[in-house]
Amino acid sequence: MLWSDNPNDTQSLLWLLPYNTTGNFVLQLATAQQIYGFRLRNTHNDHYEDFGTRGFTVEISSDGSHWQTVVTGTLPDAVGASSLPFETFTISATTAQYVRFTATSWYHNGKGGQGQKGVQCS
Repeated sequence: MLWSDNPNDTQSLLWLLPYNTTGNFVLQLATAQQIYGFRLRNTHNDHYEDFGTRGFTVEISSDGSHWQTVVTGTLPDAVGASSLPFETFTISATTAQYVRFTATSWYHNGKGGQGQKGVQCS
């Protein structure tokens, strides 16, 4: 598993969007890999407890230009949670080098973000 590590939802390590804005980030793998899933952990913005991602999509690409949506979903609201659960999304194994995560909506103060993300690949 390729991993972005932020187990304590530390604010300086979060991926955060500007207020009331959708947005995305792209992970470029060193080489094309067989991808078969994703693990995501929402954020509650460290000790501020005021936002997180609600709706999202995950897309994959072999060239970084042509994208295929493989997951569309909703992450649970993490504000006030004593622990931040991982959500695992399994897909049919597909070869790709790029993974794009897009936050399409958010909880609370109009800001989406991600605490941890992982790409399950061979």
